Amino acid sequence: MRYNEHRVQRRRPFMKNQNSRSNRFEKKRKSTKLITLVLSVASVLVISVIAMLIFGGNGENTTAKEAGAQKEIKLKEDENTSSDDESSGTSESTEETESTSDEDKETVTDEEEQEEKKEDKSSEEELTVEEKSDDENVKRIIKKDWEPVETKQEIEGDHRVVYDKGSQDWAEMLQAIRQVTGLTESNMITNYIGNGGSPNKAVATVYNRDNQNEIYRVYLEWLDGTGYQVQKMEELNQLPD
Repeated sequence: MRYNEHRVQRRRPFMKNQNSRSNRFEKKRKSTKLITLVLSVASVLVISVIAMLIFGGNGENTTAKEAGAQKEIKLKEDENTSSDDESSGTSESTEETESTSDEDKETVTDEEEQEEKKEDKSSEEELTVEEKSDDENVKRIIKKDWEPVETKQEIEGDHRVVYDKGSQDWAEMLQAIRQVTGLTESNMITNYIGNGGSPNKAVATVYNRDNQNEIYRVYLEWLDGTGYQVQKMEELNQLPD
């Protein structure tokens, strides 16, 4: 009995030591797991931070590049807009200048035309001579350097005026008369055409069909190589007998 008790007492320290070893091993195992877990978490955190730095930095760089590109594009657009505005302004200024120049040219042209008309009228008045007549039937006598009517006749040598109606002489004399009186084929009535005192001269009396108070006596002359030219025109009060 004592032997057993003594045996039990001897085994107690051994069991105690064994339990102590188990506890130490368990603690060590738990510590190892904890350290492993901490290292794993730390590794994940480190990797995450590195990834964020890498990709986040690229993103920032990309964003910065995009922002820079957009800014550059905007600056170019502003420059283009400014250039367009300047071009538009220059174009408008050029158009205004051209318009002003055209207006000035038109004004100068109009002034020149008016001046030419005045000169022509002045020259015409200088070349036109009005005379009074002792003949009571003559209102006034008009002399002027009228343009001759170019003949269509082919004549060799001296020309004698032909007074036959329907002849080329007759037609050309009527044309010269209408030219100086202002009458037309439709309203001019020919009262008389005859010899004007020599073979190459003629005298005619005509009036206006629509206004029979408008009566003219016209003196014509044949110019060799040219045709008929009016030398003098008289405005009459009435048709001569």
